[in-house]
Amino acid sequence: MNWTRSGRQFFGKMLRKYGLNMFTGADAPGPIHNLLGKIVFKKPPEKPGIQLLPLKHMRLEQLAKAGFNVPNSKCFLRGELQRKEKVEELLAFWTKWRRISLRSFREENVLEETPQLPVLYDTNDPRIILKFSLEHNQHYHTLAHQALPLVDSKYTGKIILLGNERHAAIYFEKYGTPRFLDEKDENKKPLPGLMAYRSASFSNMPEWVPEEIRGLAERLQSFYQEFRPMTVEFSIYPYSVGIYEEQEILWEWCGGSTYDLDKISAFLMERAEEYQLKICLAEKI
Repeated sequence: MNWTRSGRQFFGKMLRKYGLNMFTGADAPGPIHNLLGKIVFKKPPEKPGIQLLPLKHMRLEQLAKAGFNVPNSKCFLRGELQRKEKVEELLAFWTKWRRISLRSFREENVLEETPQLPVLYDTNDPRIILKFSLEHNQHYHTLAHQALPLVDSKYTGKIILLGNERHAAIYFEKYGTPRFLDEKDENKKPLPGLMAYRSASFSNMPEWVPEEIRGLAERLQSFYQEFRPMTVEFSIYPYSVGIYEEQEILWEWCGGSTYDLDKISAFLMERAEEYQLKICLAEKI
């Protein structure tokens, strides 16, 4: 077909009008080239990253805002204690409470077992405090909190919130911290009065569960229900402690509940001969 000049011009206008201009300069790619390039060389969608938990001091703030008792504490992010003014803040915190503990922590994902990082318990020596802090704050965040006498602890343990109703717990009596439950030392003596249970209902816990732990578990049922499973570490003292001056105190909430639940299940099976265990089968667990 022979095109007149005016016909070619009209056809070209129509192509440009509807975004179909295939004719470009020699040094510029045409629209079809661009379209194919976008399809062929399209950047693949990035895989969703692993969800990180809020940092430890932020989780303590969440617990406190929800009305749960937590220790008096102060946080120093990684590297902050290399600055003079931050060291002075740490010493001022020690001066106020006289005896403090120091915990190292880092970013954690929701499925990870809580890492066992350097910790310093209950000291009143500023030289030891500074040595520990300056060394480990280069690599980890540092949480300083008022020290509580471990020897006075009445109960210590972990409550694992599995859902709106289901939960499990492992705890022991007297001296210690929740970290004692994670000890890898095979030669370590068994914790005194170590007990564990799983329950399909907060209102139907084993009758031998202490009232203090029963009440704490029931209160935690409504905490941050969007996040399950969740592990909550606690201690219970015979006197008032923490920011709200209560007998129960929470050290943190964290992920990694699968690991904690495995420990409970293994404990129940390994120590079955020492306890009267009942297996309950139900349609809904």
